[in-house]
Amino acid sequence: MYRGMTEYFAGNHEDALKSFAKVVSEDDPNVRHQASWYEANAYLALNRPMDALIAFERLSSAKGLPFDVQAAAAYRDLCEALGINSSVGTS
Repeated sequence: MYRGMTEYFAGNHEDALKSFAKVVSEDDPNVRHQASWYEANAYLALNRPMDALIAFERLSSAKGLPFDVQAAAAYRDLCEALGINSSVGTS
């Protein structure tokens, strides 16, 4: 997780994605969701909005875990920017 975050904040988003891919299979849901949050943002930084959209949607469905509210907002904003109809987080 920490290597991925280091790569992410250094702007090495491809390397960060490789590190996060290893972490998203962690048993600890908090660690897994933190990695997924940074993974989604790395996709955005790499101009891969559809990959980010999928990651944000997955994160927003896990209520009570890190970044669920932020992911739902990011998902809605990204859907709007891409012209996609979204119902995530509107209930």
